[in-house]
Amino acid sequence: MKKYLLMMVCIALSSSALAAEKFKEIDSKSFGDKWPLTFEHAKVSCVNSHYVFVYDIDTDERYPLSGMAKNAVKSGKMEGRDLKEVLKKDPNDPLERADIGPVFSEAIALCE
Repeated sequence: MKKYLLMMVCIALSSSALAAEKFKEIDSKSFGDKWPLTFEHAKVSCVNSHYVFVYDIDTDERYPLSGMAKNAVKSGKMEGRDLKEVLKKDPNDPLERADIGPVFSEAIALCE
């Protein structure tokens, strides 16, 4: 019985480790004109090496960056809002949104 209980505790601890989320804070000053978001301070994260998000630090709202994260939000498996809500307009083409690439690169680096 003790071995079974110990095994269950180990499984529970290992599964919670699998749900680890890595974070990094970023801000508009470090990106200069390439900052694509409407808020100034953000936190990028990688969950389980696949789901990439950006957070508005002031509101704690989470926005999916990767396709897997977007699908998880759409299906209700994870919480998040539509990234388009917080993307600036492209200064060169007001019909387009700013390039999220620099922020995405910071976030995806956490998955490695």
